[in-house]
Order: sequence, then structure tokens, then C-alpha cells
Amino acid sequence: MELYLYWIFKPYRKIQLFVSPSDFLKKKYIDYGFPPIIKVIPNFLNYNNFKPEYNPGDYFIYVGRLSDEKGLMTLLQAIKRNPELKLKIVGGGPKESDLKRYIELNRIENVEMLGPKYGFELFDLIKYSKAMVVPSEWYENYPMVVIEAMALGKPVVASDLGGLSEMIDHEVTGWLVPASNVDALKHVLVKVNKLPPEQLIRAGRAARVKIEHTNSSDKYYESLMRAYQGVLPKYKLNLG
Repeated sequence: MELYLYWIFKPYRKIQLFVSPSDFLKKKYIDYGFPPIIKVIPNFLNYNNFKPEYNPGDYFIYVGRLSDEKGLMTLLQAIKRNPELKLKIVGGGPKESDLKRYIELNRIENVEMLGPKYGFELFDLIKYSKAMVVPSEWYENYPMVVIEAMALGKPVVASDLGGLSEMIDHEVTGWLVPASNVDALKHVLVKVNKLPPEQLIRAGRAARVKIEHTNSSDKYYESLMRAYQGVLPKYKLNLG
């Protein structure tokens, strides 16, 4: 109802600027009729609070909601006949029992479902992994979990979908794969699993550097202040 009323009465016509965390979301809003007064400022974190660990562990990790659109069934199908691929799944959600049943019925012994984890416990699980996997089958905007993984020195394997393709430089800071494609995901995971440690370390370092350059709190503040200063003169105001 709220979106319907916005569409009818268009109160956003009085807004001078929108801020979007991804170019993907900006283009979607423009496609749906919003005016092109949208500034892209990526999400941020204080990367100094994230101590990276570049040495790769022996498992992949998924962190997030356990629901259909996250592509977890595709991920399980990709690794179920590849026992050398170890996976830890962190999170909870409506598909948890279905995923556990699938793992049991197919006797998949290389997957651990750990439930929700938080804080330093979660960060340690990410830090000591080989890479994070984000196999989403519906649009992601600019997920913080990807930024956090990259800040911790981990490359990311993700669907080439939505804002994810902006966050990951293919074969530099991670790997992009077609969404919902079991064979493509399996191929990339097997490939990454066989990479020598120095290549994974190089990718993890590149991921960290990208976060420092693109997603720092200082850069976010500077970009946001420039955006505000671009709007405020119209109202004869100044931030001082």
C-alpha cells in the first residue's frame, strides 16, 4: 500500500537527492520511474576493527539467511559428490529443516550446519575459511557480509547477480558464477579449492585493499558530505 501511494502521489518529487549503496539499485529505481537524482555511495565499515587472516583454511563458508532465494540447495547440489569440498553453513531461517533433511538423505558428510553465530565467533569462522560463498538466486543489493569477509582477508565466490557483480572483481578479489547453475558453481569451487595458497592469499589481500579504498568509513563520510553540500545551496544553508 505504501509503495502504491508513493507511485500515485509521487512525494519524492520534492526530494533533491537519493542515496543508493549500489549502481544496480540506482538503475532499478530509474527503471521504475524514479528521477535520476540518485548518488551511489557504497556501504561502509571501520576496517580497522577487522584484523585480516590471509592464510586460507580448508573449508568454504556461507553466512546468511536459510531461505529459497539464497541458493543453498544449488550450493549443496554442487558439493554433494565432491567430498574434498568442505562447507560450513552459518545462519537460520525457514529452509533449515529442509536443508538438514537433504543433507541427511544424500549422506553429505562434508557440510556442517552451525546455526546462527555472532560477533567474534562469527568473524573467526570467516577468517579461517578458504573463501566465502554467496550463491544467491535473487537480487542482492550490497550485502554487508561480503564487505566483512573481504575486510577479513577472504575472497568471495558469488552469483553474478544484482549488486554482487559490483563488489567482486572476477578472478581478482573473488569469482563470479551464473546464478542457479549447479555445474558452474561446482566448477568454480573445485577450481578455487585446488588453487595454491599463495593465489588465495593474493586474492584475499586484493579483497582487503578494495575494502580500504572503497568501503572505509572516512570515504563514506566524505562522499556523503559532498552529496549534502551539493543539495544544501538550493536551500541557502551551509553545514559550516
